[in-house]
Amino acid sequence: MTSPPRPNQRAEFTRGTLRRRDMAAQPLEQFQQWLQQAVDAEVLEPYATTLATVEPNGAPAARTILLKAVDADGFVFTSSDSPKTRDMRNNSNVALVFYWPALERQVRVSGQVETLANKDNLALYAVRPHDQRLALLTFPQSQPIGSREALEQRFEQLRQEHAGQHIELPQSWGGWRVVPDAVEFWQGGINRLHDRLRYEKLDNLDWHIERLAP
Repeated sequence: MTSPPRPNQRAEFTRGTLRRRDMAAQPLEQFQQWLQQAVDAEVLEPYATTLATVEPNGAPAARTILLKAVDADGFVFTSSDSPKTRDMRNNSNVALVFYWPALERQVRVSGQVETLANKDNLALYAVRPHDQRLALLTFPQSQPIGSREALEQRFEQLRQEHAGQHIELPQSWGGWRVVPDAVEFWQGGINRLHDRLRYEKLDNLDWHIERLAP
């Protein structure tokens, strides 16, 4: 049985255009500007991003995560001992996609992932709420569990065991940084004449900016 034809629900993108002269010289600076504008516009989950990794068999894998920071070298997030962590240890090639539909904007990032220094992990862990630290200890991430009840019971057990106690940084948890090789900024346009400006890192570590066809 085939599905019915998709109705034409395409809305026009009218919020703005991108001009090369208005872009920052560095993609991380430009991204920080866009991220701040998304925060100011009260976009739902402005820090949410899709992380794509490569599985050991070569298949792509993607999931939504939350960006923790943007520093001078790249995009920072955290992960436990999970399939995405194993993917990144096996193959450092990753991609990120940020999508802010309310602003008609998308950012695509490709690059290499690296682990953070321990002092940076401790700084990220220090701002994690107590109950969210407990959540890291419930069950190994992405492993099968019997039921929702088992998850909640394990969490409550840990809450009682660690009441009023400091929870040390788990060895299985830490931060990662995506160091970009290319960053594309997309702004939706009227009649699908979208603006796409891509930064590519050159051998001398400078950035080349080029416009792409929609």
